[in-house]
Amino acid sequence: MARPLISSTVISVSSLLTDIFPLIAPLRLNWSSSNTHLQQFTGGINNTTFGLFNNVDRSEALVIKIFGSKTEEFIDRDAELDTLCILSHYQLAQPVLLQFANGIIYKFIAGEICTRDNIRDIKIAPLIACQMAKLHSVPIRDKNQKPCLVPLMRKFLTLINNDNNRPAGK
Repeated sequence: MARPLISSTVISVSSLLTDIFPLIAPLRLNWSSSNTHLQQFTGGINNTTFGLFNNVDRSEALVIKIFGSKTEEFIDRDAELDTLCILSHYQLAQPVLLQFANGIIYKFIAGEICTRDNIRDIKIAPLIACQMAKLHSVPIRDKNQKPCLVPLMRKFLTLINNDNNRPAGK
């Protein structure tokens, strides 16, 4: 399975416009601040995500996902990357093109986020079911692997209950 390019670069939201172009040069050689524009995607909980669009050709757009602060304490980023590589192999996710110290970059695909109404729509529901069936048909690589959901939830709850993570005055 294809693995992304790797960089040790750390990207911050405040310096994204200056730091991103040297980082993506192997992917988009001629892109610069003069021929692209950046759009922040909202609705995320832990990460900050942007779309980087060429002003002429939107088909080559990139998604830049900057991991949230301390999310590595409850998210195994190596396992996440492995999962994305597997899903992309089965055409269930976009391939990660580049991994940097605190995030990833992958190809943007235009679309809409499903709403409750979309999910109930008799024309859309079967398409969702088909994609879910494909997802659940991906072969398990390590048959001896232990379930991880409950241990990860316990770890997350422990972090939340830790006095160091509570807001001041609580």
